[in-house]
Order: sequence, then C-alpha cells, then structure tokens
Amino acid sequence: MIDEFKAKVIILGDESERKIVETMVHLMRNKPIDLAGKTGLEILPGIIKNCNLLITNDGGPMHMAVALGVKTVSVFGPVDEKVYGPYPDNANHVVLKWDMNCRPCYKNFRLPVCDKDRECLKQISADAVFKAAAGLIK
Repeated sequence: MIDEFKAKVIILGDESERKIVETMVHLMRNKPIDLAGKTGLEILPGIIKNCNLLITNDGGPMHMAVALGVKTVSVFGPVDEKVYGPYPDNANHVVLKWDMNCRPCYKNFRLPVCDKDRECLKQISADAVFKAAAGLIK
C-alpha cells in the first residue's frame, strides 16, 4: 500500500498486541505509524474518521469505520459476516472470508477449539487483502 499508493499506514491495536505489531513493523521496508497500545478507545473514532480506508478484522473498529463512512476491508474467519459484518453492506465495504464446511463456528459468543488450525483465516492471503483495498481506493 505504501509503495503502490503512497499510503500512510497506521497500525492500531491494544497493548496485548505489542509483540505482534513489533514483529510486523520490523519486517516492513517502509515503516508505518505505530499507534498500537498508544491510544485509548476515546480517540479511536477520531483516528478512524481521518482514514481513507480501514483494513480490519471483525471487531469494533470495523463497525466504527462503517458508522463514520470510512471504507473497509474486513477479514472474517470463524465469525459469521452475515451476523457481525458491516451494516449496511455496500460497495464501500469488502468482506473477505474463506468458506469451509465448519465455518462459521463462532456461536453464542464462544470460539470452539479448532481442529483445522484456523484454516479459514490462513487461506485469506495478503494479496487478496491488497486487491480488495486497491479496489476501494482507486
């Protein structure tokens, strides 16, 4: 995204994700703005509102972005996008998922033990995310 679109990339997350974020930032040739663990929930909507696009999982920030009119690419694994996905679902929001016979398995706010090693998430490639994002920002 940085090379192709001269994007300013901001990484958001909480303190529990510090090690993952540090590894990710270390592997990046062009460094992002790292806000993981450095912002509170009270300013998150303001940060998201100033983004042109949010690449996210199926959590609260996705719903904030949709409510704020920010385009989203959201990655869904065990969670049912028909229940927890962006609403309203429209051309500004791309949901990426990998269907399997056991997906979705998240039910009643519980995530069962996965005997398939979360293959539903692992099959969603970085290239697929990039293509979806590129389609929204062109």
